[in-house]
Order: sequence, then C-alpha cells, then structure tokens
Amino acid sequence: MIFLSENLKELFLPLIIIVSGFILGWFVEQLILLRLKKLAEKTESIIDDILIHSLKHLIIFWCGAIGIYIALHQFPIPPDIKSILVKIFWSIIIFSFTLFLSRLLVEITKIYTSKVSGLSGSVSVFTNIIKIVVFSIGIMIILQHFGISITPIITALGVGGLAVVLALQDTLSNFFAGIQILISKQVRPGDFIRLDATNEGIIRDITWRNTLIETQQGNIIVVPNSKFAQSIIVNTYLPDRKVI
Repeated sequence: MIFLSENLKELFLPLIIIVSGFILGWFVEQLILLRLKKLAEKTESIIDDILIHSLKHLIIFWCGAIGIYIALHQFPIPPDIKSILVKIFWSIIIFSFTLFLSRLLVEITKIYTSKVSGLSGSVSVFTNIIKIVVFSIGIMIILQHFGISITPIITALGVGGLAVVLALQDTLSNFFAGIQILISKQVRPGDFIRLDATNEGIIRDITWRNTLIETQQGNIIVVPNSKFAQSIIVNTYLPDRKVI
C-alpha cells in the first residue's frame, strides 16, 4: 500500500505540473491579449493587431511546455530515453517559434504589399514564399538539433534541384511571372481588367501559379501567370479608377 502510494505521488506530481502550466498559460494569454486589445483601441498602430494574431494559442502552449519540461525531470525515466524526449521537446518548441515568426512575417508582408506596394486584396504568392522560407529554416534548425548535418542535404537538394527545375518548368514559369506581375504594379488585386472581348472582371488574387479573375456574373476565370503576363490587358483602374 505504501509502495502504491509512492507510485501515485510520482505519477500525479508531474501531471499536476503539466496541467498547472496550461492553466497558467491560459490566464497569461488572456491577460496579454486583453492588454493588447485595449492598446489597439487607443492607438492607430497595427502592430498590436499583428501580435494578437501571431500569439493566438501559442502563449498557452509555451507555458504548458514549461510544465512538460519540468515534469520530464520528475518522472523516473532512464537517462537515454529522457535525453530523446528532451530533444523532441525542444524540437517542438523550435517549431512553435517558427510558426509564430511565420504568422508575424506573413501579416507584415500583407500590410507592406497593400500599403507600400499599392496592392489590394490577398496576395498569396508573397505569403507562400514567406512560409516556405521560414519553415525551411525551422526544419534545418531542428535537424541540426538532432545532430543531423544539413550540408549533405543541401548538396543533394542542389543536385536534385536541377532535375526538379527541368520537370517543373511550367510551374516555375508561372511562379516568377506572378512575382513579375506584382512587382510591376501594372495590374493589382482589386483592379477591373479586360483580357479580350469576352473575358473581363476584377482580379481577386495572384497566386504562385494562377491569376484569379471574377467576372460580373460571379464566375472565376483562372489564367496561368505566364500567359497572363504575355497577354494584352486593359486595366480600367489605371491611370484613373474608372470602368469604361
């Protein structure tokens, strides 16, 4: 009976620590987000809005993760298994910070493309680039954390990349055409354009592969970026926003 009681103590103490961590995280997140929301109401800055979106649910996770880390050192786990669990723990933490950074940069990119570059609407091609770059860096850091050298991987990707480029010529052509379309600012999401006598409408999005145009009937015209970039287009919003 005494042996069972000691085992229960060893089991329940780490569980209490983990649950307490998540509960504390919930209160901390509510407090921080509440203060940020109040600050957002008083200022015209959008930085607080970006932080609110980027931190959503992550503060709870981080506080809970601290509880898990403390609990790992309370369980009677063999050292070799504990070492593996700790590495997995830190990998998850790295991934969570990667997710936070991705959210933050995506929101900043949306603001930059809409205000500085004069783009309106959703421009997924830029946000997809940000996500790919940030998560690629996060994965490489995790691999390094596990002691896996990324140099051979990068070398293999470099050699295999040549074959991929040849196999994905059309996809890459559309991808870079989409970037060229956005940078040129000759057409932008939200502009009303005419492709020809029968196809016209509002540009709803320029993705990494296609340009999406909504017609007056509510249909969507999907045009590959490479073909769109080579087309003769009438933009009725330039130089003045007026539909002819």
